[in-house]
Amino acid sequence: MAYSLPECTAPVAGVIRFKGVFDYAGLAKMVLKWLYDRHYEVTEGKHKHKMSCPHGFEIEREFKGERKINDFIRYKVNFAFHLWDAFEVDGVKDGKKKKLWNARIEIRWGCIVEIDYQNNWDTPFRSKLLKFFANYIIKSDLIVKHMDRLYYDMFKFHTKINKFLGMEASKSVF
Repeated sequence: MAYSLPECTAPVAGVIRFKGVFDYAGLAKMVLKWLYDRHYEVTEGKHKHKMSCPHGFEIEREFKGERKINDFIRYKVNFAFHLWDAFEVDGVKDGKKKKLWNARIEIRWGCIVEIDYQNNWDTPFRSKLLKFFANYIIKSDLIVKHMDRLYYDMFKFHTKINKFLGMEASKSVF
């Protein structure tokens, strides 16, 4: 059984909500490119496309990525898109005519740093030893070198998605 520290586990670390016209195909390509550029093994978890009401489609799509750091540590990330009232419109983006989507979208992303993903410490005694090892001996190393790096890398990408959708960050008053 693989183990991850409670602080390492963030099933939903960030949420982006947007309503308007955007390039859905470009958004999906951008997420996949980001995962492949960072050497993640990508799988598509869920892909639903259904007519939910007369206002448009409902689309759910999920991308999961796993990256082995070494024989003991693995990163897992996921992106889940959920679109409501979605329909295609003709638009112009970057001076080119494109098929864009007008919809409400929610993008959820999360990341996990998993240790002992190969289940080498699977006996009862070894699992207790692993918990002690992870919580006391290498905890600071896991937090500083792996969890923080992964979370901030994901958060930078969160900002990139906001820019892609045309959302502006609120300016600080300080």
